[in-house]
Parts: sequence; C-alpha cells; structure tokens
Amino acid sequence: MTHLWKFRILAFVICLAIGGASVINLWAEMLRLPSSAFPDSSATIPPPSQIDLARQAARIAPNRSDLQAGVALGLAAEALHGVAGYRPDLNQAAQDAARQALAAGPLDSRIWLVLARLQAQRGLHDPRIVETLKLSYFTGPSLEDLIPARLATVVSSDELSDPDLRELARGDVRLILTRHPELKPALVAAYRTAAPGGKQFLEQSIQNIDPKFEASPPGGLR
Repeated sequence: MTHLWKFRILAFVICLAIGGASVINLWAEMLRLPSSAFPDSSATIPPPSQIDLARQAARIAPNRSDLQAGVALGLAAEALHGVAGYRPDLNQAAQDAARQALAAGPLDSRIWLVLARLQAQRGLHDPRIVETLKLSYFTGPSLEDLIPARLATVVSSDELSDPDLRELARGDVRLILTRHPELKPALVAAYRTAAPGGKQFLEQSIQNIDPKFEASPPGGLR
C-alpha cells in the first residue's frame, strides 16, 4: 500500500470521526432542556418528559458537562420549587444528578450552589453544606446571578459559625451594597427568611459596609 493510499484512509477515518461527533452533538442539542438558568423561585419547572429527554442527551454525549448540568438544574427546579413541596426521592435524584454533573464539570458554581440548597432542604444541619457552599464561592465568587440564592442559603442556617464562610458571605453583602444596588431587594428578602444568627450577621455586615442602608426606607431591612 502506497503512502498516498494510507493518507487517504487516514483522512477518511478522521472525517468519519468528526462527522459522527457532529451528528451526536446535534442530536444532543435537540434533546437538551431549553433553559439552563439557575432554579430560583420564579423558574419554570420542566415536565418529566423533558427531563427524560435531557437525560438521553447527556447519555448520547457523556463528555458534554453542560448537558449533565442541564439535567441537574432541571431536577433541582422541581425538587426545590415544585408544588408538592419536599420529596425525599426527588431531592436524592437531584443530588445524584448534581454530583454527576460536578464529576464532568467541577468548576460550575451553579451546580455547587444547587447541591448546597438540596442538602439544606434535606436538613439544615448537614455537615456537608459548609464545604459545598465554599466551593460555590471559590468557583464563582462574583457571579451576579448566584448572589441572591447563595446569600439566602448561607443565612438561613447556622453555618455562619464557620469563619471562612462568614467572610465569603460578607463579600456577597459588599458586592450588593457597592456594585449591584439592583440586588438590594434580594438582601432584604434574605434577611426576612434568615435564621436568628443570619439576621445578626446581616445587620452587622450592613452596618460595617453601608450603615445608611439599614436606616433608610424603603431599602432598609425592616
């Protein structure tokens, strides 16, 4: 076999591989969830049929961490904000999907935060919550879309006893008061749902960063 034929065969194999990968990714794109936004209280909860299709997409293209993340976010939306309230089976399924997504893409701050919120939903005293929240901060310290949910999660429990987490959460308060004033309503909302220790933390942090905020309605905490 001449070198020319060897080159032609190699080029043909490469073209087949590239074409196959393109077809797989196109198919996966058609099956994925239409939205991969962080699941807050206003999120649209995808129906089970869409979740099943998203799972198929993740199986078709297992190297796509974004598809794994889409499944985790979809399941988390139903687990955290579904009309049925807390369901242990759904919470566990969403946690499993989040861990699978993190195995494929460990730098996705959204998924670390989703996992922390799912752990908190199961039990506020879960010792893993602190480390999970820290990883959400470390992988996305200033992501504007995550600040409201992350801060609300931190102050809703007693996890602020951890000094490192306190400083990270104080950074969220500082970002809201100095760089993202449009998020001040989220700060008020976090205060209203916070545990007693979380309320005290927010009051002290605001007093140190922007003492005028607390005393000036309608932007104040009370």
